[in-house]
Amino acid sequence: MTIEHYSWKNGPAQIKQHSLAKHKILQAYLSAYFQTLAPEGRPRDEFKLTLVDGFAGGGLYVHEDTKELIKGSPFILLDAEKEADFLINQNRTKPVKLDITHFFIEPNRTTCAFLKDQLIKAGYANRLGKNIHLVKGRFQDKANDIISFIKQKSPKSGRSIFLLDQYGYSEVPTSLIQKILSILPGAEIILTFAVDALLTFADQENFENALNKAEIPNFLKGRSLQEIKDNDIFWRLYVQSGLYTSLVHACQASYYTPFFIRNKGGHGDYWLIHLSQHHRARDVMAAVHWQNQNYFIHYGGAGLNMFRMLGYDPTRDNQFTGQKPL
Repeated sequence: MTIEHYSWKNGPAQIKQHSLAKHKILQAYLSAYFQTLAPEGRPRDEFKLTLVDGFAGGGLYVHEDTKELIKGSPFILLDAEKEADFLINQNRTKPVKLDITHFFIEPNRTTCAFLKDQLIKAGYANRLGKNIHLVKGRFQDKANDIISFIKQKSPKSGRSIFLLDQYGYSEVPTSLIQKILSILPGAEIILTFAVDALLTFADQENFENALNKAEIPNFLKGRSLQEIKDNDIFWRLYVQSGLYTSLVHACQASYYTPFFIRNKGGHGDYWLIHLSQHHRARDVMAAVHWQNQNYFIHYGGAGLNMFRMLGYDPTRDNQFTGQKPL
């Protein structure tokens, strides 16, 4: 299946309602993250953090339906920094210094130029090249340098958040996620995985190729994908259940929280998965997911083998549809 990339060639890219769900979750998580790590009353001189947006885009969208201008992930991260500075320091006699470095990575030259222009217009020109780094290139190619920077900045914890909003499912192989989490024990990863793109037109060959690119072990236990399709009317849920389990195990994260986001048009469903090595990070993200879910999806049968995932469906979002809940 062809993955539709956003384009900023002629101005802000169009964004669909279901894609805004991940923005809302990111905003809520960052707010909770800062308040958890720097709570009121705890003495602290400095707070070091690196925020990495591995697929930054142009920083500005226009809503496909409402035509409203929408801030992209780089500005969500920058706004979270401002909010954190206010919330952390509002009742302190001695302010906490926030030492936050941003990396915005974007491979497309036109999109990168658009994002730079938006950052300058928003008043961030004096920070570019200092603690805001706009990097032209692929995240996979720049990751090692960024990991080294974070390790040098925060040798003990490597405290960082990686937003990896990939277009498909194979641009961030699991070995790279393993590497981040092993070298930077304080790192957290928010990964987008386009599960619907992988399954909609999957046959055995391209399914296996996709698993190989993403470095996800084959979980079909010797069965062919076509055999599963032919013998199970719920084959999609069955495959998604095995795929999810195999994915998170391959990433070797101690804690993970999944969120399923459904496209109102019936295609383009994807997972938003939070990965970390600390239970407190998992608990914070789980609370955010519960606050933002509007339906459940069940993988597997009843009992101990049942897996339930929180999800977002724009057709059940009464703030967007204007419908009152029954």
